[in-house]
Amino acid sequence: LLFKEAEKICDDHRELADRYAQIAERISLRCRVRIPREWRRRYCKNCHTFLTPGANARVRLRNKKNVTTCLSCGTIMRVPYTD
Repeated sequence: LLFKEAEKICDDHRELADRYAQIAERISLRCRVRIPREWRRRYCKNCHTFLTPGANARVRLRNKKNVTTCLSCGTIMRVPYTD
């Protein structure tokens, strides 16, 4: 729920979207619940910002990997993909 709200308001209120991502991560850690894969890849594990491709994240497809770079802190996340 928090990630959906963060996605809705990420264009207008970037700080609030980042805060929603932080709260969702803390709730999942406290309750020991896994965050779904599509949402887990939408926030930076280093600086805890909500990533929006084109706004604060760069997404590249290289060598059968999805390479996402956080433009806030420079963290690189590599996720393999299949054909």
